Amino acid sequence: MIPVNSFDISHIVFPSNVHLADPTFNISNSIDALLSADIFFDILKDGKYKLDNGNLILQNTEFGCIISGNTSRFSSGSLHCGLITKDFETLNGTLKSFWEIEEIVPTKFVSDKLKKCDEHFLKTMRGTLTDVFASRCP
Repeated sequence: MIPVNSFDISHIVFPSNVHLADPTFNISNSIDALLSADIFFDILKDGKYKLDNGNLILQNTEFGCIISGNTSRFSSGSLHCGLITKDFETLNGTLKSFWEIEEIVPTKFVSDKLKKCDEHFLKTMRGTLTDVFASRCP
């Protein structure tokens, strides 16, 4: 979740070997990407660090470290969170459309050898009077 309000992180000491997935995570901005739950755990890698007396956790991923934790102490004012929705079905439809558009359909790899076998089968396959299908061997 991106912060509603930007906050200062200059006092946090990050390990020198840590590469952040989003170096500007503390600055309020628009969402860059949403990952579906079915791939989230696939991007996680070994490497978990606790910072700021355990208030922040860095988790290593394929994209660099992501940060999670309680940021309320970095805020200079009160925090507010709200959600106004006119129609839940509209919101649900919008999210469904988003995931359908963003879905990556895996392509099926078919080798040349398999293509030739399929072509041969389709050319030589014949049905018999007893509802048995027969094909010649190459």
